Amino acid sequence: DKTQIPSGYYKEMAYAGKWYLTATPGQGLPTCVAPLPSLTGGVTTALSGSLTLPPMTFNGSDLPPPPPPSACS
Repeated sequence: DKTQIPSGYYKEMAYAGKWYLTATPGQGLPTCVAPLPSLTGGVTTALSGSLTLPPMTFNGSDLPPPPPPSACS
C-alpha cells in the first residue's frame, strides 16, 4: 500500500534495470513511466522482466530508502 510509505522514501518500483516513480492519485502520471505492457482488467499479463517494489524493513529493522528514480532517456 503506497499510502503507507513514510516521508523521505520515493514511491517507486524497479523494472528493466531502472527505478520509476509510481503515479499519485489526483496528480497524474509521473513524467517517466516504465515500459509495461498494456493491461486488461481480469486478465493475467506476463512481464518481460521482474517488477520490484523495495522492502522497507528486513527482520524487523528499517532499511534505507532505495536509490532515486532513473532519469528518462
